[in-house]
Amino acid sequence: MAMTQEASGSAAVARELRRLDAYSFFVLPAQEWHADFAVLGTTGAFLIAVCDLPGVAHIGGRRPTIGDAHVPDLRKLRAGARRLSGRLVNGAMFARIEPMVCLTQAIAGPPTDAAGVRFVKVGDIAGAISARPGVQSHTRAQAAARVLGVTVAGDQSRHFTVRR
Repeated sequence: MAMTQEASGSAAVARELRRLDAYSFFVLPAQEWHADFAVLGTTGAFLIAVCDLPGVAHIGGRRPTIGDAHVPDLRKLRAGARRLSGRLVNGAMFARIEPMVCLTQAIAGPPTDAAGVRFVKVGDIAGAISARPGVQSHTRAQAAARVLGVTVAGDQSRHFTVRR
């Protein structure tokens, strides 16, 4: 059975995100916020959209392009980051949500910012997230993950309620 190109790009990003420390980072699906993945952790919160456009990336200005095509849905990604941020404030996570586009096939340079979004190649995504300085404690990252419905290891034996 052949895997579609879009599915293979998302699978490659998922493989890279599995390299993150499972104790410090929580990875979850993020279709609700017009993205593919949300990552909550000690270095902040990230909303990641996968871009499978092939070609040379020209990142800069208000309309980044890959090959001859504009990178789609940047406005939706930024709006999703704002909505996710509003929801995470309830979980005591005050870090800014950083919207990211993960380039799976494009030829691009090092991670860079344009149009309010960070552009990162698939091989650099785990490093771009984990190499940042810590902005919050592990328990705050756990609390934020719980707000989004993640069951953290050991929650079944604890006696507390989760605010939603």
